[in-house]
Amino acid sequence: MDFVNVHDVVEANVLAAENDVWGAVFNVGSGTSTSVRELAETIIKLFNKNLEPVCQKELKIIVRKRQAEISKIKQVLKFEPKVSLEDGLREVAKGITTHPNHY
Repeated sequence: MDFVNVHDVVEANVLAAENDVWGAVFNVGSGTSTSVRELAETIIKLFNKNLEPVCQKELKIIVRKRQAEISKIKQVLKFEPKVSLEDGLREVAKGITTHPNHY
């Protein structure tokens, strides 16, 4: 899957609003594919837990890799994703541990 941070999505929208691209369509993403297992391992690491993800039997999946094609937005709007998955999740983890009653 291609996880993109909301800060990067906002940046992409601002770039589109500031440029003469009326009616153009752009993919917004990180340009990086992350498996659900990698996502789980990152979350476990950020919360400093001693856990091992358990995977159920593999399902027949037609599409194994989901990654946004962002070359157009990079070329036309000079968009570059800035927030990595780990940094974005670190921000969420900090919020959860700082204010657990909000979640």
